[in-house]
Amino acid sequence: MGPPYGIVLFVVLLVGTFLAHAPLPVALADVDSDGDGLTDSQENNIGTNPLNPDSDGDKLTDGKELQLGTNPLNGGALDRLDAEIRMVDTYDVNNLISRVSATAQLVELLKDADKKTQDKFIKRFQVLKDAVKKKLDLGQTNGKSSFQQKLLAGEIDKLGIKLTIRTLKIQEEKIKQEKSNIALELKEKKKELQEIHNAMTLVMVGKDWQAKDKKLQELKQKETNMLRSIMIIEAAQNGEKITPDVLKKIDEKIAEKVGNGDNSGKGKNKGNDNGNSGKKNKNNNNSGGNGNGNGNGGGNDKDKDKGN
Repeated sequence: MGPPYGIVLFVVLLVGTFLAHAPLPVALADVDSDGDGLTDSQENNIGTNPLNPDSDGDKLTDGKELQLGTNPLNGGALDRLDAEIRMVDTYDVNNLISRVSATAQLVELLKDADKKTQDKFIKRFQVLKDAVKKKLDLGQTNGKSSFQQKLLAGEIDKLGIKLTIRTLKIQEEKIKQEKSNIALELKEKKKELQEIHNAMTLVMVGKDWQAKDKKLQELKQKETNMLRSIMIIEAAQNGEKITPDVLKKIDEKIAEKVGNGDNSGKGKNKGNDNGNSGKKNKNNNNSGGNGNGNGNGGGNDKDKDKGN
């Protein structure tokens, strides 16, 4: 005979109550694995990395970005700079220079950005400079003397100058790299064009005229496309803006160039025909001259014999 029904029900209810109030295992609890101020479940919900405190690599933790209202998934230097501008009032004057200097270093994240974005960073940094200098002018310097305030303001200005110089250097390096890439691409294109010309030469010595014509047409189309690519690259290399008018001129040059190449053989053959005709006429003239000479010679001998 089993235990009474009432006892069984009591045990079930007791176990259920215990499980409902028991703490969850650590593995299931909301923990902050990377220490960025956000729990792992929060990070999973917003898409940030629960094992990386700075998911976008902008030197601002994911939790701090949510507090500031910036995007923890957008690793933009401008995003971080704007956050710093909003935090100026909380700056400790004792680490003021290091804080602004660290912000200026964010320009290194813009090495691959376009010039417009880099210039915008400089302008936004000017806003940060002005905000910091305003803080100094208001005397929010924890007892710093006016002389010390001027020194700090001077250091802030120097950071701005250094930032501008560094940004110009980054832009210069980017231009050099782009030119190098263009030169390398142009070299490769010219090499491919030479290979096309070599292939055309090999086709010309073939004996199958039907196959030859078809293959030559294919190669000529490749030649045209390659010439167009090369001329576009060269135009860009020379600082030209690739407009429809520029493309039209390029196409005209290609048509002229390819057309001259097609007619070169005909011109050569025509020259040979003219040369051969000239030689033939010359030979005929010489033959006539020799005949006249022989005839005159014969007539003179006859007159000589008659006289005798």
